[in-house]
Amino acid sequence: MKLVTLKETFKYVLCLLTVICIFPFGKANATISDEQIAIGGITYKCPISYVLDKFGPPHRIESGGYYWGANSLFVNTWSSAKGQTNYVTEMRTSANNGIETPAGVIVGMKDTVLNQVYGQADMVIDNDRNGFTVYIYNSPKSGSLAFRVKNGVIKSIEMAGFFT
Repeated sequence: MKLVTLKETFKYVLCLLTVICIFPFGKANATISDEQIAIGGITYKCPISYVLDKFGPPHRIESGGYYWGANSLFVNTWSSAKGQTNYVTEMRTSANNGIETPAGVIVGMKDTVLNQVYGQADMVIDNDRNGFTVYIYNSPKSGSLAFRVKNGVIKSIEMAGFFT
């Protein structure tokens, strides 16, 4: 059995401290589950027929986009290969209309609820082109939830999914 000298122990500890300093333990992203990527019970890849059953006929349809209210609820779709079925790829609500995320977040809430419910955002965009701060939370496979905030209040919630 080999005895380790004090000098060798010091080298080992110094090497370990160097590795820890070079590769710091970072804070984990707030990646949210795929099930959290939804608004009002609508998820990405949801057929537009389900959305129409839930919210009724839209006030306007333009280029795959469905609008309700004074454009306060928007759903964008993608057509299947044969053009038979339109699937939800994006959804946005910008009114305090009771439409919520699975975690219960709605437009009009204080932005402090985001950190309480989802943790630290994966990305924050300060002062976007419209003067909002945007908090973005990603899921491993589904897409993302984005919250546009002004003066500490959530002004819109957006869901964007992608097909894999």
